[in-house]
Amino acid sequence: MGERRKGSRIPVKDLPELLKKFEVDLGTGELLMSSTVDANRSGISLSVPIHIYKVKNYDITLYSLDGSFSIKDEIVYIKGITPEESRISIMFSSSSGLDKYNELLDSVSHHL
Repeated sequence: MGERRKGSRIPVKDLPELLKKFEVDLGTGELLMSSTVDANRSGISLSVPIHIYKVKNYDITLYSLDGSFSIKDEIVYIKGITPEESRISIMFSSSSGLDKYNELLDSVSHHL
């Protein structure tokens, strides 16, 4: 799948703490701890501790660790990294509920 994400990616080291890790629900009801790889206003890439073949549902919900916001959207790309880890990418739709996410992202992009 070609690169569809618009804008430059912000590496995890430059992101605010609240955007570095999320609990994710892949539709199973089980929350998994994920680590952000990189992000921008149009999408985010995460490392998730699940085997690629166990991901049956491409709907995903990200929960901030402080509980202040959640984002529900769809996985557009998934790649197995190891038998216990996959990298997933989400391209945000307009209905994702991104106000708080974009606020946090904007607070760092002005400093880059």
